[in-house]
Amino acid sequence: MNRDPGLICFKHCKSDVFVFSLPEKCPECELVLSSDIEITPVRIPFPFSRASQHPCSLVLRPTNGDFLRSYSNNADLHIGVTNSKGQIFSYDEDGLKREPSEDWNECLSIQCFETFTLIEDIWDGVLEMLLKSDDWTSKRYHEDTHNCYTFILHFLGKLPHCNLQSFTSDRKTFCEKVLIPQTVTAGKYISLFRRVSDKGCYVKKLS
Repeated sequence: MNRDPGLICFKHCKSDVFVFSLPEKCPECELVLSSDIEITPVRIPFPFSRASQHPCSLVLRPTNGDFLRSYSNNADLHIGVTNSKGQIFSYDEDGLKREPSEDWNECLSIQCFETFTLIEDIWDGVLEMLLKSDDWTSKRYHEDTHNCYTFILHFLGKLPHCNLQSFTSDRKTFCEKVLIPQTVTAGKYISLFRRVSDKGCYVKKLS
């Protein structure tokens, strides 16, 4: 299922107007928009996607709820990884396991390599090795010290020539350099989506 709500933007009355569909009239001046040939709606890129569409990637979603309707800046995020077939794996209180794809239908994906075709076997091999390890059982799980982020940092550290390895020394660095830029972009989209959902449109005056 495609969860993209189809958020668009058009310029009018020296403003950016955000809507889900082009209205008959401008919400500011009430001019009939079909008479204005300069109106060119632009689709706002949807930052979220299904994890299964991104093989050999890190994937991020809220621990509870979803991004668009329930996420807040202080909400906990759960991170996982996909293999070369797009199957999803993550570590939590139940241990390291394969996740149902429907639980990851609205997530952020993070590429670790410019191309994954040359490292598929290594990526999958490391993942399978960790699945068999006693280090990632439910008994070893600890919410603060041995969690999904611990697993991801360990996993990335096993991959040769990974673009993200320089950020895997600790969780704080990893979050600041890798995750926060992703969530900032997502947060801007979420804010626009909620404004338009609440009011039917959002008008932002241009300076």
